Amino acid sequence: MIIRRLLAACLLFGTLMLVLSFASGGALATDETGDSIDVPYAMDKANDKWTVLVYIGADNNLEPYGILDFYELASVGSSSDVNLLVQFDRTSGYDSTNGDWTDCLRFYVDSGEAPTQANAVVDLGEVNMGSASTLSNFIIWGM
Repeated sequence: MIIRRLLAACLLFGTLMLVLSFASGGALATDETGDSIDVPYAMDKANDKWTVLVYIGADNNLEPYGILDFYELASVGSSSDVNLLVQFDRTSGYDSTNGDWTDCLRFYVDSGEAPTQANAVVDLGEVNMGSASTLSNFIIWGM
């Protein structure tokens, strides 16, 4: 049991390192069909010391908890040393707060910010948060 967990952790770490090495080498992001897409980043934060990427797939009954997670991040917010970047996908039917948007949005989280469409830096429309390329695109964008 321990060996399987260790192997799974190594595989996950290796996959992440592979994604990061491609991203840092200038690889283009692609959508689920393999077409290249633009990965804009609205802020010039290259000199910050840390970037925290948070991937919230709340396109299900976990949506209210995703909202709470966002507010926990916003209770601290980004600073001159730390970028808090969130990709957040929601659905209808579980939580109608914060404008009840249902697409996938990206945020640069400032202190006290709410997860609303007006505060998003990128609106992706509907995406498949279970897709490896969606996660990879978020990592590339965040870097």
